[in-house]
Amino acid sequence: MACRLLSAAWGPFSHAFWFLWRRVPSRVRIRAYAVLYRAGRFVYGPTAIKVQRLPCNMFIKYCSVSSDGPLRNEYGALQLIRRYSNLNVPRPLDFVSDSERSYMVTSRIPGHRLGEMFTVLTDDQLHKLGMELNDFLAKLRAMPKEVRPGTAPMKAVTGATGGGCHHVRMELISGTRKPNGPFATEEDFHEFLRTRRPPPPDEIQRGGHDIVLTHGDLSQRNIIVDGDGRLAGIVDWEHSGWYPTYWEFTSFRFGLESRYTPQRLLDLADDIFQGLGDFEHELAVERRLWARIF
Repeated sequence: MACRLLSAAWGPFSHAFWFLWRRVPSRVRIRAYAVLYRAGRFVYGPTAIKVQRLPCNMFIKYCSVSSDGPLRNEYGALQLIRRYSNLNVPRPLDFVSDSERSYMVTSRIPGHRLGEMFTVLTDDQLHKLGMELNDFLAKLRAMPKEVRPGTAPMKAVTGATGGGCHHVRMELISGTRKPNGPFATEEDFHEFLRTRRPPPPDEIQRGGHDIVLTHGDLSQRNIIVDGDGRLAGIVDWEHSGWYPTYWEFTSFRFGLESRYTPQRLLDLADDIFQGLGDFEHELAVERRLWARIF
């Protein structure tokens, strides 16, 4: 019955349904999601740590209230992207907390993670996928930044909604999962990246980059493709935020540094970032920084 009700919510009255549903007491919504969670585990099996596919084409993520910053950041990023674009990202349906846990419910993007399809896609399919991702990132970068009272200024480096940054590379530097920043300027952000050790001159990143909306974890597990290798959407926006234009590129390459990387994946990276800026200098500086810190 619950699934039939929620499935009906994908029709023409879906926005009204979710608007009203989010006004139902939190304890009722959490109980409903608990039923769907158990049904999802029964039908689909366990999905991942603190993530579960649900019936009715949905996903739920959960964590402790004390560490729900990345989850809130992802929910805010999805709201922002859906408000200002037609980019294919999960639809943020609900965010609810009790005294112990926070829960985020989103729509599911049908398809396969790129990592599951990479070896079976042809070079031509990967090239076309790279061009689609290139267009996606160009539109993402054009997203307007909302500056509201109490949030950081326009040029600040922040999380998706203007607060602190939730990025795994920054957590490795700070040694904590607490938010870092926000940073009023790009220079303040670069200073934070060098906090572990006094940097030599060749580890000082140049400034002057535009600050743009960035996914921050563009990996094969977060790129969803259809059966023909076409881009279906991008998921997992926990590390997203407003970063210098090079950050998406160096974050992508950071994920390739610790293992053998096939040439086809490097070629895909070239297609993805073609025309979005030449950041080889920034990558070289960061590699020297990574070698000293990580």
